[in-house]
Amino acid sequence: MSKTVQKALSVLLSAVLLFSVLSLVQVSALDSNAGVVELTGYAYEAVKSNRVKDATATIYFKQGGSAVQWNAGVYGQNNPIITDSFGAFHWDVDEGDWQIRVGKSGYEPAESTWMSVPPRWTNIEIPMVCREAPEVADVMKDGERYLLTFSRYMDLTTITSANIKLANSDHNVSYSLTPLDKEVSGTSSSVYYAKKFALVPTDTVTSITVKNVKSYAGTMIASEYMKLFETSLGYTVTYHANGGLSAPEPQTKVDGQTLVLRTEEPTHSNPAYVFMGWNTEADGTGISYGPGSNYFANKDLDLYAMWQNGDRIVRSIKASNVSVNFRSSTAIPSTVVADVGCRYGLSYQVKDSSIASVDGSGVVKGLKRGSTQVVVTATDSFGNRVSATSTVTVRYTIPQWIIVYLLFGWKWYL
Repeated sequence: MSKTVQKALSVLLSAVLLFSVLSLVQVSALDSNAGVVELTGYAYEAVKSNRVKDATATIYFKQGGSAVQWNAGVYGQNNPIITDSFGAFHWDVDEGDWQIRVGKSGYEPAESTWMSVPPRWTNIEIPMVCREAPEVADVMKDGERYLLTFSRYMDLTTITSANIKLANSDHNVSYSLTPLDKEVSGTSSSVYYAKKFALVPTDTVTSITVKNVKSYAGTMIASEYMKLFETSLGYTVTYHANGGLSAPEPQTKVDGQTLVLRTEEPTHSNPAYVFMGWNTEADGTGISYGPGSNYFANKDLDLYAMWQNGDRIVRSIKASNVSVNFRSSTAIPSTVVADVGCRYGLSYQVKDSSIASVDGSGVVKGLKRGSTQVVVTATDSFGNRVSATSTVTVRYTIPQWIIVYLLFGWKWYL
């Protein structure tokens, strides 16, 4: 072999090696967060189900024996963050010692213990304490019982007949009391709290008085609370057309007797709208009643007509196949055919999550070379569903193929 050919081959080999090194750096860059560890948890008040939302959570790391607020921008995160409706917080951090501190107006500052990473921490629970005076949030008559709700979870040892009195004019009325949401304390397995109570009296009640009760934090109610009740022998059932043209006349329910609701139905100006029954909430989220149903409760009742427009539904959907590079992302194109004015949402489900992942907006990410399918579903406001399937193919780029060849050779591929 001539020296000229040897020199040319040497230059070519050097170029290939340089290109491979650059490609390896590129792939390594894709894994720049590979060493991060998850820290996630939530803040709560009194009991673990009572999450504290809109609190400010800040994460610190230990450096030379001191707590230093972490610059979360290193990994594209924020610090501090605001807890969501579940009181939750989440960060991905490096190896080290970490602490989370949480604060909110009206609450005492709270913090976690110092946590060594690794391992990851996925259920960090931070109890918060509010020492503001509790209040009576609501008192309402519900059939034969009275529902008493406080603004905060309460110390059950102070929820007694001495502090909560039911009366009928000039004499007290005895009653049984049941906590409706009794739950164990988040910090002591032998202590329980509750904020909602059912009081069942033995006689007619004209007033309720609350005093000297304390919250879980030991704070007493600021002043005595009193509510007066009017005795009534009848209750009114009122019908609302709720967008329709007419509704049945109101009815009167006699205390202690069952009432049969009216059988006549309301009308609507648009013949496409079909009457679906009655509901205690205008948006249909309450209790449903049909025409002629029995009503037993001893309290006033408002019923709203429920309408369905059968013309405004989702009809069909098409989803395109997509190809995506390894560790890259792309969106799945889809076309939905629906009636004008139809409201619908899209959902996505991948069949093989080891090959690709998909988020709620239809963006897929290649995780491993191969192909899988994603089912795209459109659901309208009436619950009608149509689905289509998109085939997702995950491929290697040329630099990624070179790395595979250098590490494993063509025999691995074949």
